[in-house]
Amino acid sequence: MTDETRQISSILTNLRQRVLAGENMGGFKKELGQIASLIDKVNISEVHDRSVSTLSEVLTKSEREVKLMLKRLVLQDKKKKQNNEVQKKRVTVSMQLEKDLR
Repeated sequence: MTDETRQISSILTNLRQRVLAGENMGGFKKELGQIASLIDKVNISEVHDRSVSTLSEVLTKSEREVKLMLKRLVLQDKKKKQNNEVQKKRVTVSMQLEKDLR
């Protein structure tokens, strides 16, 4: 079992306990994002399928709905990282331009 797989399992267990305690899905955004990025990082279909199945049970959503939600979260995360990289480059270029103009 890889470290990512253990993390996914731990997060899923935590989510299950929180659902049983009566929390609603709105409070799970951070955990769902973590699961999505870990699943994407591991890229093992067995881990993906097991995680989707468990999330489906915990959140009482269809597996299709959970898959789409996780895919959306991964794409949003990648877009956010890409935007951060672009912003860093903009800052670097503007600082270099200011330095060169002095």
